[in-house]
Amino acid sequence: MTRLKQILQEKPIIGGIVVAALFNLFLFLALLTQTLIYIAIGDMHFFSIILLQFSLMFGFLAILFLLIVPYGLNLPNGVNTLGEYSEAIQLKDSSSLKHNVILGLIVVAVFVAFELVAGLVVIQISFNFVNLFMAPQPDNLGSFSWVYNLRPGIWEEVAFRGVILTMLLKKYSKRTSIIIDGVLFGLIHLMNLLFGADLLSTVVQIVYATILGFFLAYMYVKTESIVSCVITHYLIDVFGQMFIISGMSILTYFVIIVGLVVSIPVMINSYLVKIYSERFLEV
Repeated sequence: MTRLKQILQEKPIIGGIVVAALFNLFLFLALLTQTLIYIAIGDMHFFSIILLQFSLMFGFLAILFLLIVPYGLNLPNGVNTLGEYSEAIQLKDSSSLKHNVILGLIVVAVFVAFELVAGLVVIQISFNFVNLFMAPQPDNLGSFSWVYNLRPGIWEEVAFRGVILTMLLKKYSKRTSIIIDGVLFGLIHLMNLLFGADLLSTVVQIVYATILGFFLAYMYVKTESIVSCVITHYLIDVFGQMFIISGMSILTYFVIIVGLVVSIPVMINSYLVKIYSERFLEV
C-alpha cells in the first residue's frame, strides 16, 4: 500500500487517472445502490427517486474525498489530516473568500449571458427562468436543481481541481497541468454512454467539458482557491436547467454549444480572471 501511495504521488498522471476512475466507480456504486433500493421498495414517487439518487451520490463521493483520498491514499501531496487536506486543495484560506465568491458570480454571469444570446438567435433553443422554481418533473429537475447540482459543483471540483490539478502542479508546468486536468475532466464524461446517452451527444459533452475544464483549472491556478471554481461549476449547472434544446442537428448543436456557449465566454472569462486576480487577490 505504501508503494502504491508513492507511485500515485510521484506520477501525478497515473494518480489523476486513478482518482478519476475512483470518482466514476463511486458514482456507479451509488447508482447501483439506488437500483437495489428501488427494487426492494417498489414504486417510488419521482421526487423520492431523485432525492435518493442525490443523497447516495453525494454521500458516496463524500466518503471518497473526505476519507479514502486523504487518509487512505494521502492525496494530494502526502496529506495526513483533514486540515492539511483542506489547505492542499486550496479551501482553508478564508482571507480572500469574498473576492473569490464575487469572481465566481461574475464568471457565471458571462456564461449565462452567452447562453441567453444562443437562446435568442437559435430557434431550436428556448429558455424559461421559471424552470428553476418549478416542482421537479421527469424532464426537468426544477427547484431541486439548486440541491442536486451541489454534487457536481462540489465534488467534481474537489476531485479535478483540488486533488488532481494540485498533484499535477507539483511536477509539471502550470500550462501542462491545466491541459492534462482539462482532458481528464472531459474524458470522465464518457461514462454518460453507460446511462443511455448516444455517442455523438457524448462527444459534444466531452469537448464542452474539456474546454470548461481548462478554464476552471486556469481559474484555480490564478486565484489559488477552489471556492470560485465550485461556485462557477455549481451555478453553470443550475442555470443550465433554464434551457431546452430540440430539433437541432448534431453539427449545429456542436457549433452552438462548443463555440457560442463555452469557447467565447471562456476566452472572455479567462481575461476577467486574470485582471481580477491581479487586482484583488494578489496572486
